[in-house]
Amino acid sequence: MRVYCGISFHGFGHLAQAAPVIHELTQRIRIDSLTLQCCAPPGELQRWFSYPHHHENIETDVGIPMFDALTANEEATYQQYQIQLQERPQRIKRLENLLRKHNPDLVLSNNSPLLSRAAANLAIPCFHFCSLNWADIFWGYCQGKPNANEIYQSLCSDFNAADGFFRLPPYMPMPGLTNLIDVDPVCRTGQTRDLIRELRLEKPHHLVLISMGGMPYPIDFSNWPRFKNTTFLYGGVYSHELPPNFLHSQELNIPHLDLMFNCDLVITKPGYGTFVEAACSGTPILYLPRKDWPEEPWLIQWQQDKTYCQEISAEKLRTGNLQEEVSQGCGQRRAPIVKPTGATDIVDHLLATLKPTQ
Repeated sequence: MRVYCGISFHGFGHLAQAAPVIHELTQRIRIDSLTLQCCAPPGELQRWFSYPHHHENIETDVGIPMFDALTANEEATYQQYQIQLQERPQRIKRLENLLRKHNPDLVLSNNSPLLSRAAANLAIPCFHFCSLNWADIFWGYCQGKPNANEIYQSLCSDFNAADGFFRLPPYMPMPGLTNLIDVDPVCRTGQTRDLIRELRLEKPHHLVLISMGGMPYPIDFSNWPRFKNTTFLYGGVYSHELPPNFLHSQELNIPHLDLMFNCDLVITKPGYGTFVEAACSGTPILYLPRKDWPEEPWLIQWQQDKTYCQEISAEKLRTGNLQEEVSQGCGQRRAPIVKPTGATDIVDHLLATLKPTQ
C-alpha cells in the first residue's frame, strides 16, 4: 500500500497523534511507500517517524498564527483564512498535483481540510484523525467577522469530503462535521525507570518535568526559590545557566516519554500531546491556562476526570512561588486508567474499510 499523510506542524501535538497511527499501520500491513507532508524540520520528523519515508516539506494547513505558546493572533488568523478562501482553487490544485506525483492508495490527514478535498477530487480514500478541526478553532476566534460564516462552511465542507474523521479524545465539539468516527486516545507512553537512581539523587526526592510543548514559551528561573528535595527537568531553550536544582532534560539521554512516565509531576499548558501522555502515565499536572484557546475547556475537563490536574497562574510560574502546589501535586500520582488504544481502533477501521492485500 502507498500511503500519503499530511501532518500539521502547529506544535508537537499533531506529530504526537500521527506517529502512533503510522507506526500501527506499518506493523499491520506492507507499506510500499510512505510520504509525509509536514513543514517540520527533517530531523524533527525523523525523531517521530523511524519508518522509511519521503518528506514533502510543505505546510499542510493555515493552523492558527500564535504570538507565543499561549496567545493566538486573532487578526492574523482571520487574514490567513481569508487568503486561503480566496486562493482555495489554486491550493487544492497544487495538492492534487502532489497526490498525482505520489499516487497513494490512502491519504491520511492531521489536519488539512484542503488535502481531503484534493483526495476526494481524485477519488482517493482519505481519513482525518485529530482531537480538533481548524473550522471550529477558526470559528472560536473569528465568528462575527465579515464572511466568517462563509469561511467556516467552506472548511467544514472540505473536512466532510473525507471518508471519515476519527475523533481522538479529549476532543472539542465538531458540530459542522458529518463524518465523525469516535475512537480511543492516541499517544505513545514511556517505560518504567528508577530515575532517582539513574540521576544519582538522594531519596526522598521529587522530579518535576516542565514541558510547555512545541511552541516557545520562555521562563526565567533565576528568581525561583530552591525547593526542598525537588529537581526540575526542563527541556526548553534557556539562554542562561540553569539553577542548581534544575537539569536540562535534553542532556540526560533519557527519552521524554520515560521522563513523563516516571516523574512525580508535570508543569505544562493545555495541549493534546502532554495531557494525554500524562493521563496514560498517571502523572499529575499543574497547567498554565491558555484562556481563549477554543479546545481548552474540553481538554481540562477530560484531564481532571482522568488524573490530578490543577491550574496555576502566570505570575506564580514567573516567580516560582509554587511550593504548595508542587508539594501537593507530587503526592497525587495515580495508576493510569486511560489506555491509548486509538491507533489500533483507527487501523482496524481502515483495514476493514479498504480491505488491502496483506
